[in-house]
Amino acid sequence: MKRKLDEQGLLYLLSKLLLLFVRQDAGKGLSQNDLTDELKAAILGQFSGSWHDLADRPTAVSAWFNDLGYQTAAQVESAIDAAIAQLGEVFTVVDELPAQGSSGKIYLVSEGGNFAQFIWHAGEWRRKGSADVSLEGYFNEHNLVPITNAEIDAMLASLV
Repeated sequence: MKRKLDEQGLLYLLSKLLLLFVRQDAGKGLSQNDLTDELKAAILGQFSGSWHDLADRPTAVSAWFNDLGYQTAAQVESAIDAAIAQLGEVFTVVDELPAQGSSGKIYLVSEGGNFAQFIWHAGEWRRKGSADVSLEGYFNEHNLVPITNAEIDAMLASLV
């Protein structure tokens, strides 16, 4: 049986996690100063605390220099849009195959809830497969049993 975290288990887990943290007392600040004088000087040397110091500096992550070559959100969205546009050019859904097809296109014909894939090659239709979907091996909710408090305790104990 697969385990699931149900509502009771989640409440138990959260109560255990809350015990790992010290609650803040109203009116009290940090009791320890871990910043070294060198780190404080570096921070204060870059920013005096004035809003005007930020005028020429980026205030959004997307505006910072991308020296590691990571994709920005705009670049990712553009790549996804381009890929989707190409899919529209490659796949064509039809009720039935036309007399002849276009080279480079995959024609999808509905067959009982699934799609058969055909290509036009050398003047004839060739079936390339189907988009059958099998959910074998997936679990229904009745296949899952709630995780026990003892199992949660064991998991938390393994972290320390």
